[in-house]
Amino acid sequence: MDDPILKGAIDIHAHFGPDSYGRQWDAFEIAKLMQARGMRGAVFKNHWSESAGLAWLIRKYAAPGFEAFGGLALNTSVGGINPPRSATSPRWKAATRRSCGCRRMIRRTR
Repeated sequence: MDDPILKGAIDIHAHFGPDSYGRQWDAFEIAKLMQARGMRGAVFKNHWSESAGLAWLIRKYAAPGFEAFGGLALNTSVGGINPPRSATSPRWKAATRRSCGCRRMIRRTR
């Protein structure tokens, strides 16, 4: 596959296997495929763990010269996020109420 739009591109949301959903390739295979197509790099994400260590291994062993970055999904399985206790809680509440109407999900904290 030779698509000029891929040359130098960075994928900012690349999921790899194994994961909570079936994935066709592992992170090493994805990095090698992307590099072979001329891509510059990718941010690797997983629903069950952080991927910074894996990104380091990709850079060192799987695809030297490829810019691999780790991502952290804020799913409940990896700790999630606790909006009522976070510093951005007031802004999150306001944005959430306006955008999705999820008032039952948001408790008032005072």
